[in-house]
Amino acid sequence: MLQLASWKKTLILLTCLGGLLFALPNVLNADLKAYWPHWLPQKTINLGLDLRGGAHLLYQVDLESVFKERADMIKQDLRSTLRKEKIAYARLSVDDESVVLLLRDAQQGEAARKLIRKSYADLDIDVADDGTMTLSASEAGHKRIVDQTIAQSIEIVRRRIDELGTTEPLIQRQGEDRILVQAPGGDASALKAVIGTTAKLSFHLLMEAGKAGGITLPEADNPASRLRLQREALITGDMLDDAYPTDQQGRVAIGFRLSNVGGRRFCEVTRNNIGNPFAIVLDDEILSA
Repeated sequence: MLQLASWKKTLILLTCLGGLLFALPNVLNADLKAYWPHWLPQKTINLGLDLRGGAHLLYQVDLESVFKERADMIKQDLRSTLRKEKIAYARLSVDDESVVLLLRDAQQGEAARKLIRKSYADLDIDVADDGTMTLSASEAGHKRIVDQTIAQSIEIVRRRIDELGTTEPLIQRQGEDRILVQAPGGDASALKAVIGTTAKLSFHLLMEAGKAGGITLPEADNPASRLRLQREALITGDMLDDAYPTDQQGRVAIGFRLSNVGGRRFCEVTRNNIGNPFAIVLDDEILSA
């Protein structure tokens, strides 16, 4: 019969007790965990999709819309910049993901190109025989925008999923424009509903009374009240470098920092529209006006 020294028996017993303590949190329900001492092991084993089941979702980021919206924003910015510098143009429009510019005076072409490069260093400028300039994202600029958009989308998805309390979801980029989401034990329909509420922020001037056109949107805190806004956004969410919670006189508020282009545009809009209110729109609802 195998005989063990007393110290070995004690060591084996302590090892078994230690293993039991580390394993116990896996079988405790939420009510019992509330009474589990904080100084004891807390971590649990998170089973993967193959053992626990859950949600496996693959999303494709709409990069085409991102580049089209960016082209529209560049067009609006160029319109005000060229007018300010007294550079006349015969055509300024968006063609797919590019901006097309034709000056009235070809002699001002170099001045226009300098202005464009000053604000948008990541644009390629192609000049046709008739002087028409086509502005499109350079290879490096295209990659930067794609990477930035994917990174922002992943962060948004992560924050949305965290609201559900899902444990250790896998959220990662897959390929050029896709995001893989795996949530062990997660409800696929609940995840789709939460992820589908990704925010889109924009700033619009209110339409003047008597003018036609524009868009009509409801106020978030009073859906019965609807306001008419200019269709084109003055500032879009991609012009924000950062957003953070702050406190204004005891009330929760959001502070934000604009990019160089966004800051210049915000300055021009507020200077040229003193006394004219503008609206902050989130997901087609007016947060403030």
